[in-house]
Amino acid sequence: MQFDFTFGPIRRNLILFSLPLIGGNLLQQCYNIVDTWIVGRYLGNIPLAAVGSAFSLMILLNSLLWGLCMGSSVVFSQLYGEGKLERMKQAVVNAFFAIFFASILLLSISYPILPMIAKLMNIPQNAMAAFTGYLKIIFLGIPSV
Repeated sequence: MQFDFTFGPIRRNLILFSLPLIGGNLLQQCYNIVDTWIVGRYLGNIPLAAVGSAFSLMILLNSLLWGLCMGSSVVFSQLYGEGKLERMKQAVVNAFFAIFFASILLLSISYPILPMIAKLMNIPQNAMAAFTGYLKIIFLGIPSV
């Protein structure tokens, strides 16, 4: 289904546009609930504390990449509005590769300094291994953001 957001009722188009975003956010919250429940129930308090502590760092890194994605969309919208579809397609490709390589760079910087970040966050020593182990797995998904 394709919508032209430059014509027609704004409210209807905006609601239809926002439904997948709302669905994605609900699925993310369900993931967080299930993740917390499974870790807390089957792995114990220390891994649960590590997962809870890791959440803020995960959000920070993801937000940096989401910001790049949203900033790119401004350029796409302007080019689309000007009717420059070929330039818009090229901008999408450029942004995809730029953000992908930025995520690889972020990943390569984050991995080695993860123990230092954990110390700065005052992660207890007994939760350090669980904290860094969990984030190393989560960080592998950064390029897919």
